Amino acid sequence: DEYLDPQLVARTQTQIDENANKVQFYEDKIGATDQQIGTLQEQLTLKLRSLENKRTQIDRKIAAKKVELDAARVELKQGADQLERAKIMLEKEAISRFDYERRNASYVKAMSALTDKENELENFRQDLILNTIEESNTRQEYAEKIAKTRSDRFTISSNVAETREKIAVLSNKKQSIERR
Repeated sequence: DEYLDPQLVARTQTQIDENANKVQFYEDKIGATDQQIGTLQEQLTLKLRSLENKRTQIDRKIAAKKVELDAARVELKQGADQLERAKIMLEKEAISRFDYERRNASYVKAMSALTDKENELENFRQDLILNTIEESNTRQEYAEKIAKTRSDRFTISSNVAETREKIAVLSNKKQSIERR
């Protein structure tokens, strides 16, 4: 029945042309997915560099805070020593109660400063942990995006192969029809 159709060769050629256009479309789509993969890899690299810079900044803040903490400990020790001396001097009535209270206030202030520095250092350490978590999440997120895009590319490549197979079948059919 099919071979009696006078437009069969033309219709078959139309199908071949349509499938050839599909192949071109799929190949363009493969190019786009390749670009997308490249872009995702570049974004990952930039994000990781940014996180690395942030980690370096946090490390520097931690180092600086450790120095400040050491200084606060020295001030606290000095304050404790001065308070102890002031207590002895107060008992001997060598200083006034006001002077003793002033040194006590300095000691309390030094304790407070030490606690603040310890808390700040701990906050920076937490920032470092959060940075590490963010880096891990970023790697995972981009690995998933890249894997999905590669999967899409594979699917598109399969579509190209299937469409080329259809073209081959239709070309053989057309040649067979033309020979008759």
